[in-house]
Amino acid sequence: MREYYLEVAGFTILLSFYPTEHKIFQDLLIENVINFWGKGGFLSKKPRGKVAYTIKILPFPKLIKLIGRKGGERYHNTYKFGNRVLEFYYYISFPLLQMVFKQLLYELIKKDGFILHASSVLDKNRNLIVFLAPQGGGKSTSANSMTKFKGFSKFDDDNLLVRKIGGGWKFFSPPFIEKEMNPIKKIADKATFFFVKKAKEMNKLSIQKTKILPLLLKQIWVANKGIERQTFENTIKFVEENNFFILHANLKAKELKNTLYGN
Repeated sequence: MREYYLEVAGFTILLSFYPTEHKIFQDLLIENVINFWGKGGFLSKKPRGKVAYTIKILPFPKLIKLIGRKGGERYHNTYKFGNRVLEFYYYISFPLLQMVFKQLLYELIKKDGFILHASSVLDKNRNLIVFLAPQGGGKSTSANSMTKFKGFSKFDDDNLLVRKIGGGWKFFSPPFIEKEMNPIKKIADKATFFFVKKAKEMNKLSIQKTKILPLLLKQIWVANKGIERQTFENTIKFVEENNFFILHANLKAKELKNTLYGN
């Protein structure tokens, strides 16, 4: 048995790699886990808190039904959720592992937060600047523009993990391989949020609280078709306790920085 602890968004998740005759598959999967989660700072050999969930990677069974049917549709039977346990077999790939892991994180986080579609950068004062927009709306471009300046670093490219812990909101980088970056573990305590709209002239506008909620709900990742009640309630609290602006943005990095920081 080889075990690692995945530390993400304040949760400790046990990864258990069971012995298998097909060692090449085991080695390949563990190599990817170490390369992406280990080098990114998410793995540890000892738990730093109570284990919230266990992921088991099991040997190939003698008999397995790879293709199942549900509601008339065919699907790949590649994993199984249980009571605080998620089971895979060694034919799982790392990309699929992290896709299913995102659904697991959603279930853990929804009690006190949510996963936000956003691109963000951490400034030299460790304040998080978060850009929100539909796909292709300029959030990644805006974040990349800010990293051109000294003291600014990319925090996430597409998924921001948000939780309320100890009376305050905490922001966590995701353990996912995203569009333009590998996972790197980061945490922030303060953030300002900007709904990006592409424009020729750059400016920052205040926004009424009543208009924020419907805009923000469109940026929240859900595992199913709709927003669950707990996620909706978390979002309402989040809107009340954080700062939001409309940002008319172009591709000029210096103008963007001046607009955000008022200099």
